Amino acid sequence: MTSPTEPLTPEAVLAWSGAQELNKGRSYVADLDDLASQPGPAGLTLTGSAYGQEAYRVQAVLRAGQVSRGQCSCPVGGGGHCKHMAALLTRYSTAPQDFEALLSLDEALKDKTAAQLRKVIWELLVAAPELTALVCTPAGITKSSRDQLPQVAALPAMFRAIKRNYHSEWQYDEEGLDTSGPDDVIDEADELWDDQPKQALAIYLALVEQIETAYETWADADDEPFADLMSGAVSGLATLVAENRLDEPDRHRAVNVLLNLENLADLAGNEDFGDYAEALQPTEHAELRALLQQWHDNAREHRRAPFARALLQLIPRSEQTPEAREALLLSSRNPYEVAEYYLTEDPRPGASDRLRDYLMGAQSHLSLEPLLATFKAQGAEGMLETILVGRLQKSRSGPGRLSPELEWLFGHYVAGGRREQALELAKSGLLDAPSVAWEGLLRQVSRDWASDWRSVYRVLQVQPSQRNAVAQLLLNGHHDLNEAEAFDREHGGQISGSLRHALAIRLGRDPATLDRAVQIVLELASALIQARGRKNYQAAAAQLMTLTDLLGLEGARERVARIAEANRHLPSFLDELRKAGLGTRS
Repeated sequence: MTSPTEPLTPEAVLAWSGAQELNKGRSYVADLDDLASQPGPAGLTLTGSAYGQEAYRVQAVLRAGQVSRGQCSCPVGGGGHCKHMAALLTRYSTAPQDFEALLSLDEALKDKTAAQLRKVIWELLVAAPELTALVCTPAGITKSSRDQLPQVAALPAMFRAIKRNYHSEWQYDEEGLDTSGPDDVIDEADELWDDQPKQALAIYLALVEQIETAYETWADADDEPFADLMSGAVSGLATLVAENRLDEPDRHRAVNVLLNLENLADLAGNEDFGDYAEALQPTEHAELRALLQQWHDNAREHRRAPFARALLQLIPRSEQTPEAREALLLSSRNPYEVAEYYLTEDPRPGASDRLRDYLMGAQSHLSLEPLLATFKAQGAEGMLETILVGRLQKSRSGPGRLSPELEWLFGHYVAGGRREQALELAKSGLLDAPSVAWEGLLRQVSRDWASDWRSVYRVLQVQPSQRNAVAQLLLNGHHDLNEAEAFDREHGGQISGSLRHALAIRLGRDPATLDRAVQIVLELASALIQARGRKNYQAAAAQLMTLTDLLGLEGARERVARIAEANRHLPSFLDELRKAGLGTRS
């Protein structure tokens, strides 16, 4: 097998599938079958079979290192956002060599004679007789004959079948609406871009018509059950126009349909919108701009984003007044672009005040890490300090974890010789969110570490909510192990079992503290046994297995024998001990 050429990173897989489906799909990765990859006009197509309650066929299309389309035959895989798709993408991103590299259709057919091609076509028609009309239809599809395409002719029946299984209270991202039939049709249309654009156009137009009819008559448009399908059809029409693949009557028809969509957000939010807009004639461009402005102005505030982003691309920068550009950027809901505008472009007086108010108001929780370099390039470090200090003063909970912005602020203080401010920031951060990172900063600027640590520790040890964080810090920071052990003696019942177990392992390395290590393990096991239940017994047995590392096998069995005798009335616990190899000998 040769390796496919289209890269796919784990980040791209996560962006398509989401963390939830990615986690669910991990158990399917190794068992995927029939893996293949094939280049085509739409990109590199990946296919495979996943096995759940039945065999499911999974297909994804990759373009420029991203997943552009996907589908699965499982009940929730119509849009390609299911665990089986996540498994297929994960397998490709980690082991692309497992996919059999197929020739593209053009490559596979280029050397075949007419007789060989006819033989292939006959074999295809025997296997799929519904393709007969497609094969026997003349290449020039006219408006009157376009419905003779088998894909177009089949769409009404497909949507009737979907309607029979539809009810408006479904949660589509959980239960799914089976749109696998129309999904297959749109994939076929995508394959026709290069060689048969008229046929592709006919399919996209028919899909738009069916979807809009469904929304008008029986489907809830607010729930957008056909969002992925409509996005694919609109993208196909926009691409045909952008790539100049249609003659003038067909191009005009495609443009007209897009301008008259029931929801213009489907076009405005399309990733190829910019290329489409550039291909429009001046009158069409002006009409689109007017329509988008109307949609933007009439939409509710939270629905304006796609129209604002589209208008920012359509309206020449020279025609955008500062006030109009600011309004569109705010509507676009991209806070980083808004901040960049105030920081680098806004020519009006008071731009710095608007930036400060924006980042300390509704965007007060926005991470400023992506903007740190821009603030520096603009010589606006003083403004950034003002914003970050203002955020800290407004915060009721303190600095929290050490973020890149707060680390920048600490370094800014140090570079300016303001050691006391750096010390105060690091100390407040350590008190609010104890961590090795905050402790490291405090150590950098402390002149009397022992004194500074005692003052912080006195506060931390009386805060129950910080017990685990302090134990973690004592174990992993620059502290003597005796500090962690003393903290455990005082607060052991309020520290997580995993941290206490880690402490026991560390203590067990020194003969002087071995007995204390054994005591901690026995305390953890005892608490689990008292909690009852098979899972707790399994965890208790796992804790007691640690004794074999601390005391050796015989020493561990001796201690465990006493515990088994004390709990002889718990047969499930004794069974778990036997499974762990710690059961008493007969």
